Amino acid sequence: MSTAYLYYLCANSLSLPSQLIKIEDENVQLHELQERIAKQLNDARIPANAEWLSLKETASTKLKQPLTYGEALPTQDLKKIATPLPPHKIVKPYLADDSDNIVYVVVESRDLGTAEARDVLAELNQCETVIHCFLDLTPHPPPEAFKSISLFGRQGPVPSAAAKSSEYRGIQAKDTRSKLFDGRFAENAPQSTTAPPIQLFNPAFAHFSSKAFDPNYEVPEDVVRDTCILMNQLAAIHETEYERRYIVQRDLGKVLGFWIDTDQNHDRTQLDGITTTFQGKYRLHLALFEVGNELGDGGSDPSTQVAFSYLRLMSQPENDAVRLTCSCPAFLIAHAGPWMVILGAVLTDKCIVQRLTDFLWFPTHSAHDDHQYIRMARILYALRNSVKLLENWYTDTLSRTSRFDPSQNHPLPHPRFFPTPNTYLHGTETVKFAYQHPLESHPSCVIYLAKTIEDNPCDIVVKFVRRYGHEAHQEVAKCGLAPQLLYFGDIDPTGLSYGGLRMVVMEYVEGETVHEVLKARALPTTFSEQLKAAIDHLHEKDFVFGDLRQPNVMVSKGGKVQLIDFDWAGREGEARYPACISNSVDWPEGVEGLGKILKKHDQVMLEDKRWLNT
Repeated sequence: MSTAYLYYLCANSLSLPSQLIKIEDENVQLHELQERIAKQLNDARIPANAEWLSLKETASTKLKQPLTYGEALPTQDLKKIATPLPPHKIVKPYLADDSDNIVYVVVESRDLGTAEARDVLAELNQCETVIHCFLDLTPHPPPEAFKSISLFGRQGPVPSAAAKSSEYRGIQAKDTRSKLFDGRFAENAPQSTTAPPIQLFNPAFAHFSSKAFDPNYEVPEDVVRDTCILMNQLAAIHETEYERRYIVQRDLGKVLGFWIDTDQNHDRTQLDGITTTFQGKYRLHLALFEVGNELGDGGSDPSTQVAFSYLRLMSQPENDAVRLTCSCPAFLIAHAGPWMVILGAVLTDKCIVQRLTDFLWFPTHSAHDDHQYIRMARILYALRNSVKLLENWYTDTLSRTSRFDPSQNHPLPHPRFFPTPNTYLHGTETVKFAYQHPLESHPSCVIYLAKTIEDNPCDIVVKFVRRYGHEAHQEVAKCGLAPQLLYFGDIDPTGLSYGGLRMVVMEYVEGETVHEVLKARALPTTFSEQLKAAIDHLHEKDFVFGDLRQPNVMVSKGGKVQLIDFDWAGREGEARYPACISNSVDWPEGVEGLGKILKKHDQVMLEDKRWLNT
């Protein structure tokens, strides 16, 4: 037969267009087609595994009209539009005729889909709900994603409309070009909106997080007195939003030590409050404010509306120069009635918005409540100093950073897309490095390939963690069965605290994970022997590994086994599993969230060959 084509649609994203695949043999079976589709998705930088995929036939009796190339699925409930296809059937009936472009096949990702890829990140061990079809099937390289999110910021719904629950839900159901990475997702089309900790993208956020709730952080008495006045004003029930907005400008501005102005964007959308400064030709936006008279007034969450206001503001043409130079970090303050919440926002290849506080109750709780006055004063004083730090950061960064050129198809790595920490200590020497690209496609990726900046530059791997078995890593590295650990410790060992976040720097080893190797070929004949030697050595030193799975074991170009993820590793009897562990993994008996990691768990995973199967 001559070359034919098959159109297929991925069910994991309502907005993903149809895909096209060449078919050389019309008698090929569907289970082989699954493998072809998985490879095509991987080639497009979409994590996929043939085992996760199931094929379904679009049912003409269930559709008002056939699906055609370029259309999106009319629903995520595949039972309404498709029926399962047995893997032994041949592909011939589903090929496109010369005269049509009908989509006959729908590809669904079973269970989580990216469980293996996601767990390797450890995602800072935060709890994250495991949701069916969480695979984000539309990863965009930075230039494309950057242009798309900026375009949506300018042309999308105005913030007051975008923040309404129905519109917000629709936005969060879309692909990475427009949604906020704020931890919220649409129930009908769940996609991950988890991003790396925002503190990594600017030291001002790290400063605020480390000081706002530190009981040893001293607050000047005049700031406490001014906070008392503000708290009493915020406790009042005002007739109009205008009155409350005036209180924010006058009394909150006095506590924070900077002017809060009202303004409007170039497109005439209104901002409730904004704090700006100028540096040469640049107008810099340090803080945005959204004010509601009471929670529930206006029909939206003010913390969501201020996020869309930030995206709208930073996407305006007059902010192009700043946006092309840095990630536009800003503090966001949402206030309604007696409540206030402080957020941080950056614009990398996506709009990341994270809460730096809960919604704070500002009035006193009872009589004789000086503790509440001091607590609120400390938070606002930390914000005051953090905004000053942010202003200084802008001044330094804009003076020495060139602009990103999104017109290039493959631009050089630009610092606006990466975390700001870019040094580590090697003994007493400070080593500077430049990020090259993330090592995972998931938006919450916290592990990067970087290159040192020195006479003889070398590739390194930099990752950020809340826990790490560095002693276990060092032990295995002594045997040559793990990359050399170059640094583990504070992100800024000379001063600024990043709370519980730590930096790990290790040598870069060329190779592939077991997960990747098994998609293409067999493992080296000595693989099992080497892996057993690594785990046995850990156990002899009373360490446990805890997460022995395909993505966490590499095979180097020379065929050597390398353990690469020690996030859970530690001393037996001390190391514990995270509170939330993936339920898509067949864990050994006795493994549970917060349970102790035991050597016998490693042994079961080591001896159970199912995790090595293709």
